[in-house]
Amino acid sequence: MPLHTRMLIGFVVGVLGGLLAYWLGADAPWLDGFISYVTQPVGDLFLRALFMLVVPLVFSALVLGVVEIGDPVALGRIGGKTLLYIVVVTTVAVTIGLIVVNVIRPGEGLPPEVVQPLLAQAAERSADIASKRESISMMSMLLNIVPKNPVAAAANGDLIALMFFALVFGIAAAVLQTDGTRAFVGAVQGVYEISLKLIGWVIELAPYAVAALLFTITARLGYDILTQLARYVGTVLLALGLHFFVVFPLLLRFFGKVSPLWFFKRAEPAILTAFSTSSSSASLPTTLKVA
Repeated sequence: MPLHTRMLIGFVVGVLGGLLAYWLGADAPWLDGFISYVTQPVGDLFLRALFMLVVPLVFSALVLGVVEIGDPVALGRIGGKTLLYIVVVTTVAVTIGLIVVNVIRPGEGLPPEVVQPLLAQAAERSADIASKRESISMMSMLLNIVPKNPVAAAANGDLIALMFFALVFGIAAAVLQTDGTRAFVGAVQGVYEISLKLIGWVIELAPYAVAALLFTITARLGYDILTQLARYVGTVLLALGLHFFVVFPLLLRFFGKVSPLWFFKRAEPAILTAFSTSSSSASLPTTLKVA
């Protein structure tokens, strides 16, 4: 059975199993124990395994990609096009989100017992974001792209700084054609291949991890909160659906020159991993694996 089919089955089993468990015993000790000692550890181990591979995979993939391109001018053109794509797609996504949320207004009609905790959480989160904005200036953000210590950046999960270091390292390796640099590139190629092999092993466990992650979420939240927040959930899904099923297919068809169905079928493991984990870092190894 193909991996994407098994992941889809795991997705459905996790959601339905979690809802059934919530219905049978939402506050039962056995359910809390099953989540705490079985499904949550399984999901956490899967995420940790993915996070473990992010640094070696990102560094080796970027260095090899830059070395393969070779020409810094060509690299600059590709980087400019990539940046333009990110800006355009992000702008479209933000526009869709603003339009959908202002048309549907998902917060209207919620019961007070649901609204008050959400408002308290939002206020706390907003204050946290505001305090961080005050402490970090735009100049500091730009300077932080260049890491003082690339090893510390990798250890702290600072992917932007790590990517900058890998790009600069790759450019230097492409320009400096010596026996030593060729040996270094060969070693990086080995790191990349080993990382892909490890990702292959981890992804084989993805159907079970996806089922465990979704079981944990649905068994704890249940259908009551989903019913109360149905308009909000529907708003989010509608905005995501418009971006996923309208914007991306148009980009794939007219700019990528590939069939959207062909692309989505092959990208399904990465899509399901992203949907289940809600983490771009956790999804990155899977994305590079299926690319």
